[in-house]
Amino acid sequence: MPLAAPFLTTSPAFPVTNLEGANFQIGALAARFPLRLSAVGPGFGGDSIVTNSGGILDLRSDRSLALTLNSSTPSISAMPIGGMLTTRANGDKLLLTANPPNQGINFARHGVWLIQSSSGDSGGVWSTGFASPSGALPNTGHVTLVGGANGLISEYGIAGGAQIALLSGKVELVVDYATGSVTGRITQLKVGSDGTYVTGPVNELTLSLTLDRNGRLLTGSAVSGASPSGPNAFAANVTGSVSGQLFGPAGADAGAVLILSDGLSRLVLAFSATSNAECAGCWDY
Repeated sequence: MPLAAPFLTTSPAFPVTNLEGANFQIGALAARFPLRLSAVGPGFGGDSIVTNSGGILDLRSDRSLALTLNSSTPSISAMPIGGMLTTRANGDKLLLTANPPNQGINFARHGVWLIQSSSGDSGGVWSTGFASPSGALPNTGHVTLVGGANGLISEYGIAGGAQIALLSGKVELVVDYATGSVTGRITQLKVGSDGTYVTGPVNELTLSLTLDRNGRLLTGSAVSGASPSGPNAFAANVTGSVSGQLFGPAGADAGAVLILSDGLSRLVLAFSATSNAECAGCWDY
């Protein structure tokens, strides 16, 4: 499905009446949200993509979310998001998750999908939200945003092959509206499988982004920090790409996807973050 420019404008656009804040709902209306998407192919060792036209998130009138990808591999067409590992008709196991609606992030959503197939696992992450309108951002000052990151990591060292595990952590961003500089970190990364998170270790990531005020877009890099011991560690000083956007009527929420590879392991992450005071501490592990 082709996407209309500019990317991530929503229907209806701001101002939205009856917006129910952190529940990411707009009353009884439905809306469609183009996705930023980062994905990897079967085996989790193939080519990676970071794209701004990765698919569609549907907010249905019954307040459910459904994901459609602009790709035949993996094939996900209007699949409801439930956060459970389910078995499809062809025998593949499918996991679709989204960040919970009760953690203070009013205008952004991100999530993960994972397909376990006899031909090789594949998966990825997505990010979307209510795009900030033109002229909404302050010209001066700065704001600190906090939130959560979720994704997938390939763990080649565990059993002599590529193992895919779920990943979660905490993100913090500082947006300087005057200069357009956005800096941040992703910390407290935890690795698990089948939805059960266990303590890492995984490298911390440092984010260096630039804000394009015209599109309220975030682009830049993620760099891995010092390597901890264990099978989840990346090499230090590995650079990956980040693509995101500011969300909400005042640009006080953010979301992005990123991908990082050191030639042996590969990591894909999506995150949402907010300046909303009610989220204070909700991403502390």
